[in-house]
Amino acid sequence: MSKPVDPRIRLAIANWPADAPRGAVASLGAEHAISRNTFYKLRRRAEQMGQAAVLEPLSRRPQTSPTALGQEVKDQAVSVRAALAASGLDHGPVSVHDKMRQMGLDNRVPGSAGPPVPGSGPGPGRAVQKAPSGLEAALPRAQRLLADRAPPPTCQAAAASAWIRPAHR
Repeated sequence: MSKPVDPRIRLAIANWPADAPRGAVASLGAEHAISRNTFYKLRRRAEQMGQAAVLEPLSRRPQTSPTALGQEVKDQAVSVRAALAASGLDHGPVSVHDKMRQMGLDNRVPGSAGPPVPGSGPGPGRAVQKAPSGLEAALPRAQRLLADRAPPPTCQAAAASAWIRPAHR
């Protein structure tokens, strides 16, 4: 990840003259290890939002959270948890999830929820297998290679067959 640009350089970019000599941007970038792209992004931000906006880097936090639960689902979970606690049952997160599923309430995580896509997943009756790695992956291949070959002859049979000459016809 790149280092943030020094605030003094940001201020110089915000106050950059419009009639700067040719090559000044490239020399500033080489001198302070910033790209022309970064220079022009900061300059554009200074023009649009003012000089003070350039002095601090922009937040890298996402603008939205696609997996955030809605307030309705949160309220349902709280009420189910309270009902489980009042009845003396376990009211942990797994129990609340299971009870909500039994009641038919929507408790899916939005980022991963939705109708199943045809052709995806293991399908009915098929288990998901973990991908083998390292020696586990090499063993089945070696076993297949050895299974295709005829078993080696014993030493005595090999020695005897070497001395027997085929009959001439």
